[in-house]
Amino acid sequence: MIRNNRTLKLELWERFKHQCAYCGTKLYEPLMADVAHFFPKSKYPAFQEDTDNLLIACKACNMIKRDQFPLDDNGQPLLLNPVNEIFSKHIKQSKNGYLEGLTERGHATIEVLQLNRSSLIEQRILDIIDMQFADDRSLSEHDVYMTFKSSMLNAIKLNNAQLQIDGILQIQMTYMLYANVITSLETYLCDRFISLIQGSQASLRSFVENFKDYNQEKFSLSELFIKHEEIESKAIKSMKSVLYHDLPKVSGMYRDTFGIIFPIFSDVYKSVLIRHDLVHRAGKTKNGDFHQLNPESVKEVVKNCSDLVEQLENELKDCT
Repeated sequence: MIRNNRTLKLELWERFKHQCAYCGTKLYEPLMADVAHFFPKSKYPAFQEDTDNLLIACKACNMIKRDQFPLDDNGQPLLLNPVNEIFSKHIKQSKNGYLEGLTERGHATIEVLQLNRSSLIEQRILDIIDMQFADDRSLSEHDVYMTFKSSMLNAIKLNNAQLQIDGILQIQMTYMLYANVITSLETYLCDRFISLIQGSQASLRSFVENFKDYNQEKFSLSELFIKHEEIESKAIKSMKSVLYHDLPKVSGMYRDTFGIIFPIFSDVYKSVLIRHDLVHRAGKTKNGDFHQLNPESVKEVVKNCSDLVEQLENELKDCT
């Protein structure tokens, strides 16, 4: 019997690395995802509760696929199964973001799932641009730190300036500044981590050996050298995909990779939860009440985040 839907969805969301198994769209929260059946329930009821038939999909792909399930002349599925098949053997991506089928099954998968829909092509192009930018610019540890410091200074300046505006606008400005401080911290935690990995084989190896998402990675011996050449770029891509507001996970990454004591983050984590309400609930708590924030709240979150960064920088001195 399948576990309760919420637990199952979370497990699949983690297993597929917070991405749609079909199109690769990033699913930042489980609410953005559907539990999907590769073999449609309507045609293969015997597989309905088979966990090997379950995957995570974005709502668009799940709606597009529905119960479409073309078969070849031998009665075998034409669609590629994300659970146990490698798409790159059947599909390639062009430099303009389009997917091209290399095999009959690749063509069928692209057509049935509409993997060349405009929103996906646009995202692929943005990813290509982002990767080219990353390749051309190594992260400077000093720049990462100073960017965060500058963001905190600007937040304080704007916080002081907002005292001149009316009450309703002040509340909105406070919400925006509060959320931006947490976003700046997330950016720092991501960029600082990557800056320490780049150019350090020891740190890269430590990350790969300890990052739990890699525990299930399997490949043939013939792929060994290819995988080795791609390991740093793949690792950096994995680092960028981490949700850096998940401080328990992030603290474990820093601890396991660099052997440091991550600063106590309980006060900052409270602010992370508040930021979630500001962004996703228009400032309301789960109970429907608005968060009571003011300019002093912004000063407090700036101080707590700045203290965490300073303590982390002190711990990281021996890693640079």
